[in-house]
Amino acid sequence: MMPEERLKLLEKSEILGRIDLAGHAVVLAADDTAAKPYMVFHLYESNDLICQHNSYLTTLRNFALYTRAVMQTYEICTPQSWSFPHGEADMAGEYRILTGVTVNSITHVLGVSEKAEYPYLVSDCVPHPLLGFPTYPDAMGFDDYGEAVEYYCGRLIDGVEKSLEIQQERGIKDSLAFFDCIPDSRHGHYNGQIVVINADVLQRDKRTADHQLIYATGGNGCNPQARGQAVFGINVYDGKSMRYERADVLGVIAPDAVPAWAEPKIAEIENRCKERHNDQHTR
Repeated sequence: MMPEERLKLLEKSEILGRIDLAGHAVVLAADDTAAKPYMVFHLYESNDLICQHNSYLTTLRNFALYTRAVMQTYEICTPQSWSFPHGEADMAGEYRILTGVTVNSITHVLGVSEKAEYPYLVSDCVPHPLLGFPTYPDAMGFDDYGEAVEYYCGRLIDGVEKSLEIQQERGIKDSLAFFDCIPDSRHGHYNGQIVVINADVLQRDKRTADHQLIYATGGNGCNPQARGQAVFGINVYDGKSMRYERADVLGVIAPDAVPAWAEPKIAEIENRCKERHNDQHTR
């Protein structure tokens, strides 16, 4: 692939993460139309495509490892300039967010401030459990940019390893699609049904059936004629309460498409909901 072709490929891709290193930049990108959608680019003279893979986690790990390799090979410890490819940068307090990459439900951010005691920040970014605004626990400040990037890459690699452990423990690698749903069921009522969430709205390391199957329990979005769009439900795999928009739902899963691992979990949830319903009517 010629340098011009690689540049065009990058231009049509979504930038998931970028780390600038004194004239170099390592970029994590995705083209969801490609058979292997995840890529790592090294922007420096020839704009090299370092790797292309169908696994987000594998590519993210390569992104972190290659960033470290660039720093060591070229002995880089400071950036040449800051790049904000999405326009004005998000803020974490007084720090401008240079990049933020999500893995295992946590967005790991790298930031810079000209006013703070420590000019470089590495932190997790997670939504407030009740109000939803971003919070920054486990923040670390650094005097040296190279140390901040090194630590940041370590956090990304740790996140990848945790996600891989969860995937291995669950043993679920397949995702569900429109053809796994009852035809035209996306236009019907969802309350009390097992619905399939569109994998495209989920975090990139969670686009598998264990994150897609939801037992719908209520919300205006369960009714196709209602104005409200919220669909509340229970994750079939782990029993956690979830909230989605009606547009996020592909439909009701077809009986012959229900994975074997899900059948006993669905029966348990249905029994629990029936018991709760009976208790409410006997009071």
